[in-house]
Amino acid sequence: MGLFNKISGWLKKEGADASDILADTKERLGSDLDKRERQMAASPTEKLDATLAELDATDPLAEVRSKIDGKSALADAKADLAQDGRDAAPADTRQPDAAPATTIKAVLFDFGGVVTTSPFEAFAAFEKANGLPADIIRTINSTNPDSNAWARFERNQVDRDQFVALFGAEASALGHHIDGGAVLDLLKGDIRPEMVDMIKECKERGFKVACLTNNISSGEAGQGSDEIGEMAQVMALFDHIVESSKVGVRKPELRFYELACEQVGVAPAECVFLDDLGINLRPARTMGMTTIKVVAADDAIAELREALA
Repeated sequence: MGLFNKISGWLKKEGADASDILADTKERLGSDLDKRERQMAASPTEKLDATLAELDATDPLAEVRSKIDGKSALADAKADLAQDGRDAAPADTRQPDAAPATTIKAVLFDFGGVVTTSPFEAFAAFEKANGLPADIIRTINSTNPDSNAWARFERNQVDRDQFVALFGAEASALGHHIDGGAVLDLLKGDIRPEMVDMIKECKERGFKVACLTNNISSGEAGQGSDEIGEMAQVMALFDHIVESSKVGVRKPELRFYELACEQVGVAPAECVFLDDLGINLRPARTMGMTTIKVVAADDAIAELREALA
């Protein structure tokens, strides 16, 4: 008797249906064979994924790890939002009460380069005429700007002769021979009539006007009597004059601007200040002044009228 007949006879004796059992066994074997064939044909990555899937199906910690992974992903997303600013609270669209606009009460004018033409133009012409490098005078004056000959002269810490000696030594240190006295004679500049008219207009409109100037003692620049007289007429227009040679500090030292506000009797935010040098405007702007850099007089005047409107 064959093995199959023996098994069938035993199953019948036990009351089981041999055909059903054999069919089920065949199905299981076929499924296992298909699974093995798929595993053999799969890539290494696919095999690993399949193995991990089998482990997850029977791993009691799989659900816990899934929650941990999800929490980690949410934390990463929150960090990304904070980094690019999208996590900010919604903007308050309500209109706040408007702060009262500051009233301008005073206009402060630099002198050289604002009320007069810039001495830098005269410096450039002098350098060209004497075979000097372009901007060498400005280079000397910007070297050690708080303690050089120019700074000390504008604070009235040295007289003309001392300045000439100190400036000559500073020029020599840079390899050039320059007469400091000749440089001082270049400072006079020409009065800009349109700017003088603007000073008058400001006064007529009720604004205080003041001159804030880094200068040297009267007459030290070598102007003639006619030039001094013309300058005096312009200076007479100002309600206040703050001169570095008299107060002992100079632009851009903060104390200079503080003294100016004290003398004029205004807060910085109540002032408009015009200067041709950005380095002199920065402290004033930091204090709260409205500042105008003067390059072309007409443009500066237009900007000033807009600020005073």
